[in-house]
Amino acid sequence: MGEIIALRQMSGGEYDAARAAIGNRKDAKPKWDQELCKLFTASGWATEALARKEGIHLRTMQQRLLFGRFLAFAEKRVTGRARQCFNGLTEWRFRPLWRDTVKTGNEYERFDAVLKALQAPPIAARAIPANELFTKLSPIIEALTEYGTRHRVQDNPPAVAKLALDLRKLLDEWTK
Repeated sequence: MGEIIALRQMSGGEYDAARAAIGNRKDAKPKWDQELCKLFTASGWATEALARKEGIHLRTMQQRLLFGRFLAFAEKRVTGRARQCFNGLTEWRFRPLWRDTVKTGNEYERFDAVLKALQAPPIAARAIPANELFTKLSPIIEALTEYGTRHRVQDNPPAVAKLALDLRKLLDEWTK
């Protein structure tokens, strides 16, 4: 499978009309971002020409085209309720997902890995009361501050290591 390409290149007028229809809706940022990146991909224009037309750097346009190709790929594979994984997805939020995939020569395999990551169940969040955070973390933070002002860290590594262990225990407790 090759790269997703437009069957024909949009004319300048067609591009301008489609771009005007999308507008600059900053209040609906994720949807706006997705529509804009899909337009970039569907336009059939060269990356350099799009970057020049939009007044953005070439690398930025390359990233936006990658996101547009991902959206075109994903829309063919995702149906119904599964489309909810795209709510709130912007090109900026797509980047770390893309970066975390195994770098193969096949863009579609990486797109599939990103899609699976988006559709995975979210990590359950646990609310920790603010007073518990304050009560348990304050003594550790105060001790670290004291060591930092009175001693150089290399003067008392066991004390710093113990405080780090205390923090680790709390994090483990809270993430059970």
